[in-house]
Amino acid sequence: MTQPARLAETTALLKELRADGYGDDEHAAALASVQESPNSLPLRRAISQANWENPNGEAIELGAHDRYLHTIPRAQARAIVAIQDMVAKQPLGRGLVDTARAGGVEYGFSNRIAPQFIAQFNVTERRHLFNSQQSFPDSPGFFVATAAYITSHELAHSQQYAVLGQHLRDREMGIDDLTIPLDDRILTTRHLEATANSVAVQVAFDNMKAGDNRMWRSLAVSLFDQEEVMAFNLAVQGDHATGGDGRARRAAHDAFFKRADYMGKYDDQLIMMYANTLRMLAKRQEAGFPDPNDRKVAQTIGSRPHQDDDIALVAEMPDGINHLKLPGGAGVSDAKYTAPSSDRRAGQVLYLMGLAERFRTDQTVTMQMVDVTRTIQTKDEAAKMLDDLKAGDELISAAKLDGWQAKRRDYGGKPTLILPPGMKPNG
Repeated sequence: MTQPARLAETTALLKELRADGYGDDEHAAALASVQESPNSLPLRRAISQANWENPNGEAIELGAHDRYLHTIPRAQARAIVAIQDMVAKQPLGRGLVDTARAGGVEYGFSNRIAPQFIAQFNVTERRHLFNSQQSFPDSPGFFVATAAYITSHELAHSQQYAVLGQHLRDREMGIDDLTIPLDDRILTTRHLEATANSVAVQVAFDNMKAGDNRMWRSLAVSLFDQEEVMAFNLAVQGDHATGGDGRARRAAHDAFFKRADYMGKYDDQLIMMYANTLRMLAKRQEAGFPDPNDRKVAQTIGSRPHQDDDIALVAEMPDGINHLKLPGGAGVSDAKYTAPSSDRRAGQVLYLMGLAERFRTDQTVTMQMVDVTRTIQTKDEAAKMLDDLKAGDELISAAKLDGWQAKRRDYGGKPTLILPPGMKPNG
């Protein structure tokens, strides 16, 4: 990806930030600065993912790619540059840093992140942010090495959005578009995270192979992604070539899917977000869809499954290796990737997809119907609830027909809706 030119003042700033290295004094200053200014950057407007280098159809102006380095506290900027430099030591990491910069990704600290997360790539704002609510290591070397590993993971996400945003530009929200069915959203997210973990392991390995083992050693202390690290290690021990041709990366990727509890947390996030979306649509359906755009969303939600080739693009990395397209590997929709992380989640996904289908076919969906999702524990329970809703629809249709016929005889009847067990009528 073409790198934008740097302004002379940014080149001078980078020289200054790197001049004394990143030792005890610099780290102490950075930690004090994070305490004093926990939000390095102000909020900024949402940025379209359809065009990475020209977001929202506008070229990023000269100098804007690096402007954040001039505006965030100097001590924090010194820490950020030290982290970037460690990630960028070898071609894969350097490519990730370059892709992020070409898309105007900013770095900083924020206390607006959920407490359980160490860092995040904020897709909407194109920012890689460390959680300033976290307790950071006292050792500057360990801090930079651990932060570089985390940054490699998050920059893998920026690479994924750079590739997929362009590929899925016909979908208004790209990879997060509501036309994508819930089960495909879950599968894609699993591959997104598995790839990001395996790429971070690869960056650490590449640095170690080139003589800098700080990132690799930090993993033995932080214990991040130990299943992926072990799988990568075993592949390399069996055949050293796998460490450079993508096969060890694929082994690390597949190890992610053995972490059912960890993977399930991502599944839960998507289930909750999807339920909230359906609840919002149900409320607006009840009001008669005053905004025509909401009706369009309801009619198309979950209607366009991903193709396997779309999902495989999550592993398209700047070193030219896509480990999901290596010969001999399982397809991205293989059962080992799609298997439910729990019976409860399998049931909730089936039920929510059933409600999405009701929206697409102009059937009534109430907020109460959505709210019972949290009570579902199995697929059988979900299937029965959907069958009960369908039976209720049929009873309403029959009652409406009876009522029409009765009116012809000057007699009226009141249709009855049979609700699933545990569901109370609205009002």
